[in-house]
Amino acid sequence: MQAVTGRVDPEDHITGATPVPLKPVGGPDQEGRRVYEGPLALDRTGSFGYTVRILPAHRLLADGAELGLVAVPSEATGEAAGLLMR
Repeated sequence: MQAVTGRVDPEDHITGATPVPLKPVGGPDQEGRRVYEGPLALDRTGSFGYTVRILPAHRLLADGAELGLVAVPSEATGEAAGLLMR
């Protein structure tokens, strides 16, 4: 699990993206949900954006972003597929 953070340009795209590792805190709740936390320093003013991504982890994968194994929303669903925070 990672948060990807950075400045936001005029088109609301994250620029200069920096990945921040997130680790689970405790076990799952009664509904199976988990809380994750990680270090994040907000060290400057201005527009700031973030998104959270889940990367697959398996001993047979070359790395967490091996193509063909990561699902992304289609162009048609775009921002409607998740929550956009501004």
